[in-house]
Amino acid sequence: MRRLIACCLLFVLSIFTGVNIMTHAQEATTTPVAPVVYDGLTFPELPYASRWIEVNGVRLHYIEGGDAGADPILFLHGIPTWSYIWRDVLPVVEPAGRVIALDFVGFGRSDKLPAASADTGYGLDSQLAYLEGFIDSLDLQNITLVIQDLGSAVGFTYAAQHPDRIKGIVFFESAVPPFFPPTPEAFQAMGPLAEFFQQMVTPGTREELVLHQNMFIEQVVPANVVRQLTKAELNAYRVPFQSVEDRLPILWGGPMNFANPAFVEVIAQYVAWLQTTETPMLYLYVSPGLINPEATRDWVEANIRNAEIRFMGEGRHFFQEDYPAEIGAAIADWLGRVSVN
Repeated sequence: MRRLIACCLLFVLSIFTGVNIMTHAQEATTTPVAPVVYDGLTFPELPYASRWIEVNGVRLHYIEGGDAGADPILFLHGIPTWSYIWRDVLPVVEPAGRVIALDFVGFGRSDKLPAASADTGYGLDSQLAYLEGFIDSLDLQNITLVIQDLGSAVGFTYAAQHPDRIKGIVFFESAVPPFFPPTPEAFQAMGPLAEFFQQMVTPGTREELVLHQNMFIEQVVPANVVRQLTKAELNAYRVPFQSVEDRLPILWGGPMNFANPAFVEVIAQYVAWLQTTETPMLYLYVSPGLINPEATRDWVEANIRNAEIRFMGEGRHFFQEDYPAEIGAAIADWLGRVSVN
């Protein structure tokens, strides 16, 4: 029923590394992708045809709907998901603008990098550079970002560096205080989540859990959705990460860098920007959440001057799977008021 309504209406992250020069004169190609069969089941398809655009020799996958001449609303996913997680949100938001959902490099249907460059190619600086190339290639202006998890670190950093291109930001389950920047003090405040983060910063343990046990897909995703995902839906998240090598973007995009000083610093920089910017923002939260507990709501209210706050209900980290229509309606309503102002 929630799917029908929607049609009508971990963890983070990474370090500075390198992609230096982007090529932006690329034409997007649109391809209808045949339904994917995995483990004997066809998983629900995306609501729009798949598109690819090449940035610095890497094909980035995205989906797009709405009026191509309208202001863009750019959706950035987290670890270990992809544009599929927005499938029931996009149609609800589409009347409010041009909706676009990108797959980060190594995720979803975007290209994966050679294993030898995984330690640099999936870092925050690289993902940011690819995002910049993507936005420049499509000549996106007056952008509303909708961001979560990995998407929040990349998106907030982009917004802080390119404020002239940002119309507004919608964020939830994001890399903001009190758990981020991920300092030792923040780890101590995490309560039950602290044990998980400790595993993710322990050499050997993190590789076993992420690469060999596929923990993020088999445990983290289903545990962070209130309803029970169908087997077909979970298969949709399994497909991009079927082998150990396929899972390198998850490892290097998050666990390898949780305690990295450079990663801590980049989050500290955009957290400082969040406390001074006049950019309109919408913060969505659930209870109990995962990386955004009740204290995050309090921090947002006290520190982000133009943030509107909305409670969605009971939820965890990936509440796009629990409240897609509600998320979409909240974004569309807020955008309508922001556009008027």
